[in-house]
Amino acid sequence: MLRSLEIRNMPTVRLAPPLEIKLDAGAKVAGAVSGYASAFGGPPDSHGDIIVPGAFARSIAEHKAAGSAPIMLWSHNQAEPIGRWVELREDDRGLFVRGQFNLDTSRGRDAHAHVKNGDVNGLSIGFMVGPNGRKAGDNGTTILTDLDLAEISVVALPSNRRARLNLTSKAE
Repeated sequence: MLRSLEIRNMPTVRLAPPLEIKLDAGAKVAGAVSGYASAFGGPPDSHGDIIVPGAFARSIAEHKAAGSAPIMLWSHNQAEPIGRWVELREDDRGLFVRGQFNLDTSRGRDAHAHVKNGDVNGLSIGFMVGPNGRKAGDNGTTILTDLDLAEISVVALPSNRRARLNLTSKAE
């Protein structure tokens, strides 16, 4: 599984494990999706990271102020945008997200079909660790306290075994 991505003189981008996504049963629009892109606390993910509450707060506020959102990608591939995230918020459980697949594109339709039919079942985040945003935890873990969200991907092979798709209904 891809652990980090270095781009010439750019900070390290970390790809964290997914938690769960579900087709949005309450949505009136085909292609709506929601779920948790990250969970707070342990156990650590397959990279040994534990994300704490508040780790996304600054990044969410900055995106909101700029009128932006992390990019919705297929498996962290920048060449494969599949829709857009329209809501991001932290709650007691983790980073909740709501998005919309772009059904006007073949990639968006394909991603929607894979999610709708249960072929893929996870989310994964791509982020940069903020200044002083990491500290050593117990047993070799890393505690992440400040993250800049760059993208949130729909993934087929989540690195967190607890991170599975939870379908509540068939999509339109």
